[in-house]
Amino acid sequence: MSTIREILTEERRKTRRHVLPDLAPHVPVEHLQPVLAQAPKRRGNLLARLKKFRPHALRLKPRHAGWLAAFALVLWQPMPVLIAMFIGFWIVFLGYALFGPERMTHLRTRVTRRIARLLEQRRALPELRLRREPEPDVFADRPDPFERIAPKAR
Repeated sequence: MSTIREILTEERRKTRRHVLPDLAPHVPVEHLQPVLAQAPKRRGNLLARLKKFRPHALRLKPRHAGWLAAFALVLWQPMPVLIAMFIGFWIVFLGYALFGPERMTHLRTRVTRRIARLLEQRRALPELRLRREPEPDVFADRPDPFERIAPKAR
């Protein structure tokens, strides 16, 4: 059996020279064993991870509040969210079927313009100005160190 195994192994090596070389050619085949898959490590219990949670370290901005509210609403009441999405889908679908694509496109552009206008009004800030005069450059009277390594003009 071992002689047949060696002959077959040698034959495979000869026919498949384009594959990767053996990692340990000096080790006999009898000593090789398959590596068992390792189970994934547990990360600890949920309570300990929640105790370590610091929301101020996430640096959330006000624009994330809507996404956070939607996520919390889906976790808290998933069925009403699914029902509202289903109803919204059918309202858009029936509007498209009844009024046609031109009118629905016109309605969409009106809604997006109105939302953009509201966001612009909300974001309108006074013009920013410097609080003090800029300081003069301390190195203005010194030569530029990079001029000496610049290629000479011919």
